[in-house]
Amino acid sequence: FPVTIGVDMDGTIAAYQHLPVDKYNSIDFINGEHLKHSLPVKPVLDKLQHYATMGSNIYVLSATPDNLCQQDKIDWLKKHVPFIPENNYYFIGNKRWKHVMLRNIIKKMKLKTCDVTMVDDEHQVLDELATIGINPVHVSMFLTESF
Repeated sequence: FPVTIGVDMDGTIAAYQHLPVDKYNSIDFINGEHLKHSLPVKPVLDKLQHYATMGSNIYVLSATPDNLCQQDKIDWLKKHVPFIPENNYYFIGNKRWKHVMLRNIIKKMKLKTCDVTMVDDEHQVLDELATIGINPVHVSMFLTESF
């Protein structure tokens, strides 16, 4: 089983939902509080909790457009994923930079890149992770395969 697992939040451990828009048809991150009400993806969380009990270190890497969204995500994680410590939450402004954040975590924790698995629902993100030697796993495969 993997020693270190990075996991995306939106669409991976928290279900996607319709985002509220303002009068300009832009996503209303300020008043929407949509992140607070995302439903947990229970099969993924159950498998992550199993890995956590087996000694895996699990890190959440999630994109947030602003501090309000970040706090909503922290509150959601504390409620639905209490087995992942808060110091294992990492937020970035753009999902395209997850590979950079994960590479920094690997360096900080003195891990081997080949021992790290990242679970995400975005193929583009997974492709970028593969280029730096991280084991990319689509959330659909995470549920069906054993690592």
